Amino acid sequence: MFFIIFLAFVLLFGLFYLYISGFFITKIKTKIKKLDNIKTISLGGAGWKLYYQIGVLKALEELLGHKKLLNMNYAGISAGSLISTSILCGMSIDKIYDDWKMMALKQSKKNGFLNKLSTKDMFEDYFDNIIEPKINSKHFTQLKYFMTKLDLWPLTIKIDFKSNFKDLKHLKRSLFRSGHIPFIGDKSLYCYDKMYLDGGLLCDQPFFDNDIDSTLCISLSNINADIKPSVHLPLKWMFMINEKRIDLMYKLGYEDTLRYFNL
Repeated sequence: MFFIIFLAFVLLFGLFYLYISGFFITKIKTKIKKLDNIKTISLGGAGWKLYYQIGVLKALEELLGHKKLLNMNYAGISAGSLISTSILCGMSIDKIYDDWKMMALKQSKKNGFLNKLSTKDMFEDYFDNIIEPKINSKHFTQLKYFMTKLDLWPLTIKIDFKSNFKDLKHLKRSLFRSGHIPFIGDKSLYCYDKMYLDGGLLCDQPFFDNDIDSTLCISLSNINADIKPSVHLPLKWMFMINEKRIDLMYKLGYEDTLRYFNL
C-alpha cells in the first residue's frame, strides 16, 4: 500500500512539473472572435487565479447580456468547471465574484499551510447550498467537465470528460473529479471511489465540440488562448490568495477582455 501511495505521489508531482513547464499546452488554431458568433466558453483550470476568469466573464456579461451567458455551452476544468456551473445556476457575475471572494478570504485565514490548501469541505458546502438548490436540469447538456483518469494497474493515465449528466449526483461527482488534487485539496487519493486527478494535469484548454471558431478560449496558462493574462501572474497565486490579488486579477480579466474585442 505504501508503494502505491508513493508511486501516486511521484506521478502526481511529475505531471505537475510538466504542466507548469508548458509541456501540455494545447495547440489552438484560432482567429479573433466576434461577440455575436460566440456559442461556447472554454475555461481552463486556474486554482485561486479563477478571479481572472470571473473578471473576463463580467466583461462578457456587460457586452452580451446575462441571458446570452445562460444560453452558452461551457467546457471546464477544475475551477473553470465550478465557475461555468455557477453561471448556469442563473447567478449574476457580481454574485459569483462576491461568493468566491468571501470563501477565499475565509480559507486564507485558516491556520497551517496545508489547511489553507485543503478545499474539499469548502467546495462541498458551496455545491450543496448554492449550486444544488439553483441549477436546473435543463442546463445539464450545456456543461462538459474534463478530468484526468488514473489507473494504477496496469498503470495508465488519460484525459476523460463527462457531459449530459443524468442527475445532480452524476453532476456533482464529475465536477469534483475535474478538480481533484489528492493529499492537498483532498486528503484521499480517491474521489468518489475512483482515482481521478485535476483535469489540468493533461489538458489546459477543454473544448465542448469541434466548432473552434465559435469557442472563446480563456486560460491562465495557454499562450494560444483567445483571452489570457496580459501580465505575469505568479504561480503561487493559484494556491495562496489575499484580497489585493483577488481584486487585481478580477480587474485584469475585465480589462483584457475589453482589449481583446478592441473596446
